[in-house]
Amino acid sequence: MSFLDSRKSKELRVTVAPGLAKSWLVSRLGNFCSTNDDIHLTVDSSHDLTDLRNGQYSYGVKFGLGSWSGLRASKLMDLELFPVCAPALLGKLESIQDLEQVPIIFGEEGGSGWPLWLTAASASHLNLKERSMMSSPDLCIEAAISGMGVTLVWQTMALDALDAGDLVVPFPITVKTGEAYWLVGPESRSSSAAARHFRKWLKEEFQVSQSKYEKLVGAGRLRSSME
Repeated sequence: MSFLDSRKSKELRVTVAPGLAKSWLVSRLGNFCSTNDDIHLTVDSSHDLTDLRNGQYSYGVKFGLGSWSGLRASKLMDLELFPVCAPALLGKLESIQDLEQVPIIFGEEGGSGWPLWLTAASASHLNLKERSMMSSPDLCIEAAISGMGVTLVWQTMALDALDAGDLVVPFPITVKTGEAYWLVGPESRSSSAAARHFRKWLKEEFQVSQSKYEKLVGAGRLRSSME
């Protein structure tokens, strides 16, 4: 193998859904880079799948139902919705009925999740009042942390903020959305050694996050673990 071939084999380009990149991936990439310092990593934050199909990226991390033409997909995590808010707002939320009296933060990408969650909480009769609309999940998180209201999140969006005490879960009720995060790659392209290292590391990180989430969910501890 020539020097140029060797260098190319250690280049890794991945494309990641924007919300996941900001709220979860970036804070964990230092660990991957420190243990794989010979890999030159490029991360693009995008929903677009075009460059994956034409081989511009080794992998993509996307959310959806897992069926994309010309791409192979491996499930990383099923997505579950639950509500979060700043600790200062918790005192106003003694019961699910109180959601009618507090500001609700909707996301353009996930506002339809509220009917799903309310049904799971046996509260579909509630009339929630939209007070804020955010264009992306990470903006919903930031708005909730600042005390603007209650928003719906899924696991990777909120784990770090929950750990830090910036967010709490007023009602420990979760509901699966039917969607998931997927590791996606071109069907016709074989994986390099660098790509295989990244795939192994990424799956392990998702498993760690899922385990942490399940511990918080267990026995209704999503709320009490932050108190």
